[in-house]
Amino acid sequence: MSRSSRSSRRRTRASAVATAAVVVGAVAAVAVQGPSPGQAHVRLPTGQTFHEADEDHAAFPAVFNAGVTRADGTRAPRLYVSYGTGKDLPGVNPAEMQESVDEGTTWTSITAPPKYGVVNAVRLADAAGTIITLEYEPLAISYPATHAADPVPSTPHNENRSRFTRWTRSATGWVPAGTVTTAFPGYPAPEVVRFQKGVLLQPDGTTLLATVYGSDVGGTSFTGLMRSTDDGLSWTQIARLGTGEIFSEANLAPTSDGRVMAWMRRDTTDGSYLPDLYYTYSANENGDGPWSTPVLMSADTGNSPGAVLLGNGAAVQGSGRPGNVIRYKYTGTSGYADWTGRTNIYDNTPTSAVGAPPRPLSALGSSGTVALTPLTGNTVLAIGDNCAGDWGCPTSNVSGYPRGTGQSLWQSVLEVNTDQWGKIDLRSKFERGEISYVAPSFTTYGRGRTSLGAYAFDGDVRADSSVVTTNRSVTLQLDREYLLTGFAVTAHLAGSADVTIQTSTDGVNWSTPARGARVGSLRPLTTPTAARYVRISDPNLTSSDGSSFLHELEIYSMLDGYEASVPGAEPVGNGVIASTTTGATVVPATSVPAVDAVSSRFLRLVDPGASGLARIQWNHGTSTGATFEFRARATGTATRTLIFSILGTDASGAAVTPYHFMLDAVSGRFRHYDSAAGTWSAPLGTAGVGSSWSWNRITVEATAGSAVLTADGTTIATVTPSQPFTTMTGNQLGSGGTQPTGDNWLIDDVGYSRP
Repeated sequence: MSRSSRSSRRRTRASAVATAAVVVGAVAAVAVQGPSPGQAHVRLPTGQTFHEADEDHAAFPAVFNAGVTRADGTRAPRLYVSYGTGKDLPGVNPAEMQESVDEGTTWTSITAPPKYGVVNAVRLADAAGTIITLEYEPLAISYPATHAADPVPSTPHNENRSRFTRWTRSATGWVPAGTVTTAFPGYPAPEVVRFQKGVLLQPDGTTLLATVYGSDVGGTSFTGLMRSTDDGLSWTQIARLGTGEIFSEANLAPTSDGRVMAWMRRDTTDGSYLPDLYYTYSANENGDGPWSTPVLMSADTGNSPGAVLLGNGAAVQGSGRPGNVIRYKYTGTSGYADWTGRTNIYDNTPTSAVGAPPRPLSALGSSGTVALTPLTGNTVLAIGDNCAGDWGCPTSNVSGYPRGTGQSLWQSVLEVNTDQWGKIDLRSKFERGEISYVAPSFTTYGRGRTSLGAYAFDGDVRADSSVVTTNRSVTLQLDREYLLTGFAVTAHLAGSADVTIQTSTDGVNWSTPARGARVGSLRPLTTPTAARYVRISDPNLTSSDGSSFLHELEIYSMLDGYEASVPGAEPVGNGVIASTTTGATVVPATSVPAVDAVSSRFLRLVDPGASGLARIQWNHGTSTGATFEFRARATGTATRTLIFSILGTDASGAAVTPYHFMLDAVSGRFRHYDSAAGTWSAPLGTAGVGSSWSWNRITVEATAGSAVLTADGTTIATVTPSQPFTTMTGNQLGSGGTQPTGDNWLIDDVGYSRP
């Protein structure tokens, strides 16, 4: 039965929608509306404890994502986190390690880990996908009983203070795998060296970059950039990133414009224990420079700096003291400008002291270490500590620790999105076999790493996860024809020419769409382009040279799939009007387990109660025709009705509803509203949707005189306008009304285009 029979004391659906205020933008009609500027947005929740130490310490954590992408696009997740359990002194701070196979939900201990954990793990591009890690401390400190002696007395230093143990992960666990040597041509011999975070596999698939810090025999402190071409066994310094008192810890990460950035700690002598934070970047992706002059980014929060590049092109940086601070850059490009925020995601700074504490209060409570590793193309796992080993959280004369004085580890999943709405969920579609490569010619690269098509959609921009073909080109067939608006491409190109992007509607006739200015990974199209096939090529090279190629690909369209919207918030992009949005939030697929995993995220409309309805509205430029489409699925037994409409104005400029429809969830039939009569029609046509509790694609193709309603490709009916109108201005989705409550709809792939 239609819900229009409610008593007069309740607001009807028709009046609720038809009288809604509609903001009319003075936008001239165009052939197809381009995307409205979205809103770049982040979610940086406070860290939550996941491990509490019983007797030992739990400090200075490091984390590495060792997950594997399978050929079908699914992931075999595996995370490693290691942390010091001893005093904060050289040689007496061994590590324990835990692993998670469910993206950090649960953790289990690993027996016999590397002595100093996974401070700088990296996966090689060999056939086995070998993971290696280098011990943080040199041999003379790690193993003084066997490696403290000077192996070459004639040289001015003890070589074992600049040699290290390399470990690999085997099928049975972590095992030592050779002695690491270091060389510093053109510089004095080092007195002591330590390896730090951020080992990078370079685009050739064979070269590694890493940072070290220490001091030379003359007492000068330095931070150096090292290169290895034999899987991390021998390293040679190729650049000095910082020299003098007192540069130390550093971290490397790629940028979205094909360079390498480094964040560095520099200790001060002011007694604050709050190190400075410096930034520098290389002029090329190989890291051999030249490097920019280091820039002071902060007069504190320089402890244990880390950074990652995400698959969507954004970059995230973390460091600490005081607290644990996160910064982000939406474009992910090189350079010190446009880094945003100083969000403290964890802080245990005490509030009071009697007498003289051992450190300023702002330097107590945790080590200020935050470790980062990407989980997906827009999320990062952050892990930090509480109480900083043996020197944090003194209680004899210090009090007021907001997170207590227990030795523990915390974690948080951070999210950073760019302003590019309309992301096509390539990963989910590839897993379901809805998209595929056309005549792929995948090959091996690096030291025998097998390339997989799934690597382009797994959210991993590392060089060990790259699509490589014999002709340096890939052709992708999408699940349908889209109006494409842009591409985010993370790739290694064999020359200065940017990646070539071609599109086709039939896979036979190809064109090269006009592009706007590149911003980091993003290559926007100047005009939305109809395409079902996409070809990505390296114009600098027509055959494989054994190096990596396409690390990550994101494609954006006029359809809003919500993959680039933050869960629990109103969606962004495509002109959403927040003032009329109620009961509408973005939810991850994992929050609705009864729903098939057709997308990673959905828009959810939930009837908020007896005094309102759930509604979301979009504004677009004026036109006399439009195509409005979306996918919908009812959830919960209380769901009864979905209202969907095309909005507009009449000759006087007043807001009207040109086309106003209802989907009855129970019967699966549609109705059309007649504003003049104030009634809903009988069920339209002879067909409906097979089940409202399954996904259905609904389309309204509207003109000045009529609209064609289709469901899952079947024409339901052609109707006349619900209300006289002059122009169309937007679209709206909503729950059925105020009584009874309980409507709960999932929405995906919302699109609105104008002829």
